Amino acid sequence: MQIMSRIDAILTEKKALTLRGFVQTLERKCQEMQKDIDNFELKLAALQSNGFPSLLTNAGRLLTRDQYATRVKNYVTNQITTSSSSPA
Repeated sequence: MQIMSRIDAILTEKKALTLRGFVQTLERKCQEMQKDIDNFELKLAALQSNGFPSLLTNAGRLLTRDQYATRVKNYVTNQITTSSSSPA
């Protein structure tokens, strides 16, 4: 009976160590993703400070790719129109 208890204890410990490894890997990947998100937010803020349109709708929801492409296209068109109409 004691041999089975030892085997169960060893198997339980192996499972715990394996799960701990999985959790540590997950935490590391989450930290890496957070760094990537922070870098993206910095780059996006720099673009928006230069006048590029926001990624959010008036209701605060994220635009679809097509909606944002339309906004950027309109922005570029307005910039071209503005620069060509101003005296050079």
